[in-house]
Amino acid sequence: MTHYNVNYDGLAWDAKRAKALKDIKDWLGAKRYREATLAFRAIQPPTRHGFALQVSLAGISGFPVNVWYEELWNPTQHDLHVYYYYLK
Repeated sequence: MTHYNVNYDGLAWDAKRAKALKDIKDWLGAKRYREATLAFRAIQPPTRHGFALQVSLAGISGFPVNVWYEELWNPTQHDLHVYYYYLK
């Protein structure tokens, strides 16, 4: 299994967030990312630590975990539109 670190320093917040989500999607693959996102959104939000433990089993850790958690359980109106359009 390959391990690598991604540096998000020097990016604006929106770019940093978008890159973290893209890195997760690239790591898992588009199909698995969609499946995981739908499965996670269907449950009550775990604690951040619980979520971090769950996704660490797939090799995801650090900043992307926090971004994905926020994306899953604190969506903005725009995020909901994108979610329903792309993940249905």
